[in-house]
Amino acid sequence: MTITYVLLHTRSQKYRQQLQEQTWLTSQKYVYYSDHEDDNVICVSDDTTYESAEVKFLNMFNQMPEKYHTEWLCFADNDTFINTVVLEDYVTTADKSAIHGQIINCWPDDASLFYPSGGAGFIIHLDTYLKLKGLLVAENTGYSDVTFGINLKRLQVSMHDPNLFFSWPPYKYDHSDTDIPKMISYHYIKSEEEMVRLHDLVRPLLVRR
Repeated sequence: MTITYVLLHTRSQKYRQQLQEQTWLTSQKYVYYSDHEDDNVICVSDDTTYESAEVKFLNMFNQMPEKYHTEWLCFADNDTFINTVVLEDYVTTADKSAIHGQIINCWPDDASLFYPSGGAGFIIHLDTYLKLKGLLVAENTGYSDVTFGINLKRLQVSMHDPNLFFSWPPYKYDHSDTDIPKMISYHYIKSEEEMVRLHDLVRPLLVRR
């Protein structure tokens, strides 16, 4: 079983890439998609604005090179922390036809829309990905995850929330240092101090592997 981490990026945030590469991405298969080309970075757009996330995501999802096609794909952001050990355990029994992540419902233009948080990260099995590759269309929402959710609704793809992916740091959920190693992901981990702290908390799991 192999997971490729596919991470949204921009040229002005090189330090975020370095933080991930020096912590949880060590020894993992990964690629960044961005507005520039670099080591392990694919340029999918020349737009550097925040709103470019939608176009970047669509371009990467619809046109991802085959060399990144592994059994599972995990899409996330350059300020996401992922507990790779718990994720690897999770996918051994995960439904291969569903999208797994934190499923949220906060798009003001459509109260009925549920979608996987992009920042928390979501996983998709290769078989399901290949069925969807090339089918996603722009919705001009300015948000990659909202647009993804609209497409999933149109294409009737199921979603599952195991309550292990989180779109905010641990403090938002009152997660203790004992809770954190049991979870898969947290978003908005922007400082070196916090990224290293989370990595150190899950390090014992990595050692046991």
